[in-house]
Amino acid sequence: MTPHAYARPTLGVLLLGAAAAAASQPVADWPSRAIHLVVPLGAGGNADAVARALAKGLSERLEQPVVVENRPGAAGNIGMEHVARSAADGHTLLFAVTAAAINPSLYRLRFDPQVDLAPVAQLSRVYLAVFGRKDLPARDPASLVEYVRANPGKVSCASTGGATQLACLELQARAGAPMIQVLFKGPVQALTDLAAGQVDVLVDTPSAARPLIEARRIKAIGTSAPHDLRTPAGELRSLSTALQGFVLPGWHGVFAPAGTPAAVLKRLNHEVNQVLQDRRLVQVMQDNGLEPVGGPPDVMAERLRDDRARYRRIAQDAGITPE
Repeated sequence: MTPHAYARPTLGVLLLGAAAAAASQPVADWPSRAIHLVVPLGAGGNADAVARALAKGLSERLEQPVVVENRPGAAGNIGMEHVARSAADGHTLLFAVTAAAINPSLYRLRFDPQVDLAPVAQLSRVYLAVFGRKDLPARDPASLVEYVRANPGKVSCASTGGATQLACLELQARAGAPMIQVLFKGPVQALTDLAAGQVDVLVDTPSAARPLIEARRIKAIGTSAPHDLRTPAGELRSLSTALQGFVLPGWHGVFAPAGTPAAVLKRLNHEVNQVLQDRRLVQVMQDNGLEPVGGPPDVMAERLRDDRARYRRIAQDAGITPE
């Protein structure tokens, strides 16, 4: 196995290009006051950690306070809708997570992330991992698929909703054998039950399971990356080696309300890309198993569009309709 480093900045971060350089020119009267960076999740976790490191870097560059505002609830929809309905003046931004691509397939939203939010930049990329109870007779993607197929309807797949729930459903569909779907309210109880052997496998982020991996209380089986990957949970084989096409990316990004002036979006993109080269932010990302991305707004727009279609297909195949 030749794992890929999980925190190496991509060319989108390192090569900003002439257009980004031009964006460094000041935008008149912006920012004229504090900027609110809305995180649609509660405090704690990798999203909150990255958002606070980003806010610090942006504040230093823009010479205005950048305040992290946690607005959790409704699987992230409350925070996202707040930004979508905010004044389009560049003083309210969204620290977006993959839920922006997933939630239209799960909920009846009163806003459309692709219409009501303007992409600024993709910050990071991360892939989910599949973990197993320590005595599970599977050690890699191939043996996991073999075990699921040999025990149809008997292997439980635990998740915490959103991307992890759809990943369990995708695992079941691509393995071609029914699994017991177990939905937890949060990762702490899910990981506790996995370590206790109450469930067979769990889908979560690599960093969330690292302490239990290091304590040898659970095992890491594979990653949803398109290639083998070095993660905080160890070196993982790609699930696509056993389940062709099983690739589920996650990400963080920055969005503004639709209608934000183009000059402000251009300046924001430049400043975010600059902060993404700051070793302090890179270290926070590395500690949380995230890979910096960066680049122009089109990168974020394409990621949102492609993942929305990807997760919609998984939800539809599983018979899930927005509620």
